[in-house]
Amino acid sequence: MNIIQKIKELNFPKDQYVVVGSGILDVLGIRKSNDIDIAVTESLHKKLKESGEWEEHKRYELIRVFLKKDVYEIIPQLNWENYNTTTAEAISSAIIIEDIPFMNLDELIKFKDAMGREKDFKDIKLINKYLNNKTEKRVRAIIIEDGKVLLMHRIKNNYEYWVFPGGGVDDTDKSLEDGLKRECLEELGINVEVGDLLMNKFYILDNFQGQVQYFYNCKIINGKVGTGTGPEWSGRDVEKYGTYEVVWIPILELKDKTVYPFEVRDTILMKNETRDR
Repeated sequence: MNIIQKIKELNFPKDQYVVVGSGILDVLGIRKSNDIDIAVTESLHKKLKESGEWEEHKRYELIRVFLKKDVYEIIPQLNWENYNTTTAEAISSAIIIEDIPFMNLDELIKFKDAMGREKDFKDIKLINKYLNNKTEKRVRAIIIEDGKVLLMHRIKNNYEYWVFPGGGVDDTDKSLEDGLKRECLEELGINVEVGDLLMNKFYILDNFQGQVQYFYNCKIINGKVGTGTGPEWSGRDVEKYGTYEVVWIPILELKDKTVYPFEVRDTILMKNETRDR
């Protein structure tokens, strides 16, 4: 079964559904799936129910009406006693693969852990194995001083954006933290103390391989920002890779800038608002 093609045949509005369950596991080659579970908004669920094309199945003390057709099962809502993520939240944090929104793997682990069935725990082991063995690991530094955040200002193909400094973890790095220290010295020219992990994000690359980015709070120990000697500064092809510039941006200005990933940017903004109250 071609999961992507089967989902496209439904022609659902992209902002009203997310593929949950084992769908993404099939697409990533983790394991095959024989059905497709989809969580939808209340409005789309109502529309499908009223169409008469879907068979109704009531579950969980008749509270929820699931809809079934062919290999598809429509879930009316996600959150319940052991799982707090709403359908809207799962849609907003979805990974887009070939224009199809899938529940991201971090969220899927939480979802399957809440389901608590033997097959769910087996899937969690498979997901963790995939993340450990078949994903590229990258580390990013969140450095805040005097109400400003240290960022890399990028312009590529006439598109302007900002990212957190860091890069890939090498085989010679003893840990994620060591890799981040090395990256900060190469890219920024500074030695840092790596603090707590703020967030990690899973991405799907163009070749369907995974990438996990780890975002750590860091403090500058010594060095001078802007004196890095990494490949970003040594004759890289600007046409191909774009431009790099190390900048300090006031936290309050982050909301008006394209800072990736948005989740990290918004977390910094939220913490700053809480601190100012």
